Amino acid sequence: MTKRFSLISLLLILMLAAGLGGAAAQDPAWVTWLYYESPAADGTGTDGFILLNDGTNVLETRPISAAMYPADYAPRFDGVGSYLNDVVASRDGRYVAMAFANSTGIVSPVNVLNTETGVISPVSIPADFPISAVAFGGFDPISDHLSLTYVGFTEGTEYPIAGGMLTWDPRANTIAGKILGTELAAAMGLDFPVAWTVMGPWVGGLVAFADNCYACEGRLDGEYSYWNPVNNAVVLGTGRYFTAFGDVLPSTGEYLYPVQNSAFPFDPIEGMFPVPNVIGYGLGPLPSWDTAASLPVVFQDNSLISLWNAASWVNNGARYMVAPEASATWFLLDRAGGRANVTPPPNSLFIHGTPSGWLSSAPDSAIGTQFLQTWVVSDTGLSTLDTSTSAVPRSYLNASFDVAYADPLTGTGFAPPMPSLGAASAPAAPTSGSIATTTCTGFTPLLAPNMDAQVTPGQPNRLRALPSTSAVILMDIPGGSIIRVMDGPFCEGSIGFWLVDYNGTIGYTAEGNGADYYLIGIVSAG
Repeated sequence: MTKRFSLISLLLILMLAAGLGGAAAQDPAWVTWLYYESPAADGTGTDGFILLNDGTNVLETRPISAAMYPADYAPRFDGVGSYLNDVVASRDGRYVAMAFANSTGIVSPVNVLNTETGVISPVSIPADFPISAVAFGGFDPISDHLSLTYVGFTEGTEYPIAGGMLTWDPRANTIAGKILGTELAAAMGLDFPVAWTVMGPWVGGLVAFADNCYACEGRLDGEYSYWNPVNNAVVLGTGRYFTAFGDVLPSTGEYLYPVQNSAFPFDPIEGMFPVPNVIGYGLGPLPSWDTAASLPVVFQDNSLISLWNAASWVNNGARYMVAPEASATWFLLDRAGGRANVTPPPNSLFIHGTPSGWLSSAPDSAIGTQFLQTWVVSDTGLSTLDTSTSAVPRSYLNASFDVAYADPLTGTGFAPPMPSLGAASAPAAPTSGSIATTTCTGFTPLLAPNMDAQVTPGQPNRLRALPSTSAVILMDIPGGSIIRVMDGPFCEGSIGFWLVDYNGTIGYTAEGNGADYYLIGIVSAG
């Protein structure tokens, strides 16, 4: 169990210029390469860099040759010129792959740069049709082979779209493995070609991927399959999941998932997906949108009713961050339910977690620089190492960096997060669509938060995902069992519910309805 700590003031300890040189990095245990760019000093072309950070400091930067950029490259896609489609670096920073597209929907040649020699090599994609899109999976940390998926439109076929995946050996400048969409479909038992895939990381020499569609509403979450580029074997049912909505900790399979829970104040505006107002927690298979609301809530605050893409694992999975977009306050949560408010500089953008904390970026418009902020967490407090990159980022990046490569977080052995409902978490007066109130008709609560209670002997109490008799039943709590009361009461008519912890499972259970009581408070002898 981690300790709750107080937030100390930000420490501006170190500022390094973008032209940082020096010796090569000493193969740190964890690395991330970040891509950024600015207009060239002479006003023509683009200066690009990848920057190495080990979770505590910037170790080096490596320039990207101007020859990697098309002559008509435009930092922001506006229908004119080429734009950056994808970029990725190898773990040691030796290789950088870049793909560009243009307004005609055709991908420019995909090139791989050797940052140590300056040699640029094109990737030969074996297709007899124009390539419309390319997406990288990344470089294998062991072999340096690059994985990618490609897709294009064809004519005169039942499915006028084709593509596949391949791996590229940057040392030999040759294809190391390839598989067509039709071969993928056969291996996966599908009756339609898999022309386009969601690309995941390399896992023990295998390429993680998920079948996808192109120019449609593609896959936003799901389970990866593995492709072996040596023999084209495909492995299904890997138990490794991904989501564009939240964050999955690969070493444990735990996920943080923003959902809308009607037990708390929420935005009633309808759209393709309900606006999330809480962060749910789970382990294993991801929920569907119609069941996600039943996830145990690990973060909620009445002042925040839009939490799109706000939650990420940090500190190697020991903690997690809730960083709502455009919010002046971020929330650092530990697994014991502790919460610390973090006040980043204005317009900061969360990048990703590190073993020791997390990375974010912030612009300094006064001097035209961009700051990469390295946040370090310890049991004694919080500090930052602010690094000036002296770069004006592409405007469509919203003052952020592209992540070209990052080792996954590998923490394990943690207890599930306890709910952090915050000082303002007691339900307010009913809002549109909310079922939570603190006044239950005809019911007088006898319990209170932070006390123990016992289920009355006999019939079990049902533990539910929401404070409602129609909510999903998580489990039955046997008669005589001891539970910990966490928050409430929440009312549905005359029934009063409490948020409780029963042997590590968090949910809602009824105390009674005024006439009958199912829980008995336990008074400490002290």
